[in-house]
Amino acid sequence: MEKGPWLLRSKGRFFLTLFFVLAVPTAVLVLLIATYVRKDLQRQAIEHNSLTARLVSQSLDEEFYGMQRFVEGFARRTKLIESVEKRDIAMMRGKLNEMISINAKFSRGFLADTNGNLIGDHPLREELIGKNFAHRDWFKGASKINTAYVSEIYQRVNMDQLDAISVCVRVQATNGTHIGFLAAQLTVDKLAAWLQAVKPSADGLVELFDQRGTPALPNKSKRPDVFRLDDLKKKFQDKEGWVRMTDPLSGDESILTYVAVPKCGWTVVARQPLHQVFGPVDILLRTILIFFVVCLAGTGLIGYVLFDTLSKHDTRRRLSEQALEKQAVQLKNSNEELEGMCYSIAHDLRAPLRAMRGFTSALIEDYDNVLDSNGQNYTRRIDQAAGRMDELIQDLLDYGKLGHVDLPVETISLQSLVKEVLGFLAQEIKEKQACIDVEKSLPNVKANLTILEQVFTNLISNSLKFVALGIPPQIKISAEVRGEKVRVSVRDNGIGIDQAHHTRIFGVFERLHGYETYPGTGIGLAIVRKGVERMGGTMGLESEVNKGSCFWFELPKA
Repeated sequence: MEKGPWLLRSKGRFFLTLFFVLAVPTAVLVLLIATYVRKDLQRQAIEHNSLTARLVSQSLDEEFYGMQRFVEGFARRTKLIESVEKRDIAMMRGKLNEMISINAKFSRGFLADTNGNLIGDHPLREELIGKNFAHRDWFKGASKINTAYVSEIYQRVNMDQLDAISVCVRVQATNGTHIGFLAAQLTVDKLAAWLQAVKPSADGLVELFDQRGTPALPNKSKRPDVFRLDDLKKKFQDKEGWVRMTDPLSGDESILTYVAVPKCGWTVVARQPLHQVFGPVDILLRTILIFFVVCLAGTGLIGYVLFDTLSKHDTRRRLSEQALEKQAVQLKNSNEELEGMCYSIAHDLRAPLRAMRGFTSALIEDYDNVLDSNGQNYTRRIDQAAGRMDELIQDLLDYGKLGHVDLPVETISLQSLVKEVLGFLAQEIKEKQACIDVEKSLPNVKANLTILEQVFTNLISNSLKFVALGIPPQIKISAEVRGEKVRVSVRDNGIGIDQAHHTRIFGVFERLHGYETYPGTGIGLAIVRKGVERMGGTMGLESEVNKGSCFWFELPKA
C-alpha cells in the first residue's frame, strides 16, 4: 500500500510541524510587537520627560534671572552703598530687612566686605559678624563676575542648618570702587516644594541639581545623590539628553531626562520609573503569554483530534484513489470496447444505407421513365433520407472521436490554412456568388491541423448556407492578438441568430430551421466548439436576427 503524506506518517512529525508553523511564528510576532511597543513607549516617555524638563528649566531660568536682577538693583541703592561705606550696622540691617520684606522668596540677607568677612546680616546673628566666608561658593562666584551669581547649594551655619542658595552681587561705590558683596539667601525647601508640584507622571519626579551636582532636596531627605555618580557625570556633559539607570535606593530602573538651566549652570532632571512606562504593556504581554499557552494547549488537543481525523481520512482517500484507478482502468477498457463497437455498428449501419442508396440510384437511372411522378418522388426522398442518415452517422463518429483521440498541437499558419479551406469550398463559393474577405497577415497559432481545418470548414460552410434567399453571402475572416491568445472571427451577413439561442445552437442535434429550408445534421457547431476546447481554446458568438453573425474562437498564440 502506498504511504500517506509525509506530514501524517507520525504523530511526532505532525506536532513538531504544527509547533513550528503556529507557535514559533506567533511567538516571534508577539516578541516583535512587544519590542516595537516598548521602544515606542520609551520614546514617548523620553519626549514627555524632556518637555517637562524644558518647561521647568525655562521657568527656573526666568525665576533665577528675576532674583538676580532684583539683587543687582538693590545693590545699587544709595543708602545701601552708604551703609557699607560707613560700616553702619544699624543702617545695613535696615536695608537688608527692607530687601527680604520686598521679596518674600528670600529668608535672609547679608553683606560682606571684599575679603569675605561678614559685616552685616538680617536676621541678626551677632556671632557671625566678622566671620570670614571667603571659602563659600557665593563669594568665589561673585568675585569672578560683575553680575549677580547664583551659588551652589550649601548648608547655612545658623541654628536651623537648612540647605540654602545665595544670589550674590558686588556692591560698588559711586565712583565704581568695589566695596563689598550683597547676598540674598533662600532655602532649598522652597525650590523643592515647587518642584514637587511639577511631575512627569504619578511616580515620576523632577529634580534640580546645582553646578556641583548637589540635588535640591527637601531638608532631611535621605535619598542618595544619584546625579553625583561618575557614570552620570560622563553622560551629562551635553546640555540636554537622557539615560537609563538604576536608582540606588529603590533598585528600580528609571529614565532620566536632563536639561540645563542656561544662565546659572544648574540642571533639571525629570525621572520616570520604567515599571510605570512599561507597566501596562507588561501586563498585556503577560496576559497574551497566558492566552498563548492556553491556545497552544488547545491547539495541541485540536491537533491530536485533527491528526487522527486526517489519518483516517487519508486512509480512506488512498483506498478511494485505488478504487478510482481501478474504475478508470475498467472505464478505459469499456470505452475502448464501446468505441470499437460503435465503429462496428456504424460500419454495419452504413453498409445497408449504401446498398439503399445504390438501389435508389439504379431505380432513378434505369426506371425513371417507367415510374410515374409519385414513384420518382418517393425514390428521390428515400435516397435523400439515406444520405442524411449516412451523413448523420459520420458526424456522430467525428464528434465521438474528439473526446478520445490525442490531439497533438503544432504551429499553424492561419493564412495558409484559410487559403486551403477556401480552395476546398471553391465550387460552393462560386455557386453562391459569395464574397470572401480574408484579412492580410493572419498570425500563427498553436493547434491541431486536422481539427482546425474542420473548424474553418464548418464555420465558412454555415456562413455560405444561412443567408436570406437571393442575397449573395459576404464573409469576412480576421484575427487579432490578445496577450497570449489569438482571437479568430468569421463574420457574415446571414439571417442571424436570436440571442435566446446563442447557447443552444452549440448542442448536439440542435436546429433552428427545418431541413428543407437549411439542410444539415445539427451537429456541426457542436463539433466546432468541442474541437476548439480540446485544443485549449474558447468559442463564442455575436449575432442578432437579420443582422448577420460573428463566430469567434481563441487559441494560444504561436
